[in-house]
Amino acid sequence: MLGFEEVNEVRVGKEINIKMEVESKEKAKEKIREMCERLLANPVIHEYEIEILN
Repeated sequence: MLGFEEVNEVRVGKEINIKMEVESKEKAKEKIREMCERLLANPVIHEYEIEILN
């Protein structure tokens, strides 16, 4: 990779943090997935990962 043979992988990404109040982690994940698919990401060309904290 351009003379940097020791490099195996490079990743550039964007992080979006969302704070919300919902009844459960499952409900939060459901709502965030919906937001991603409808607003935050283009599922045709973007991959995303959801991580629930707290």
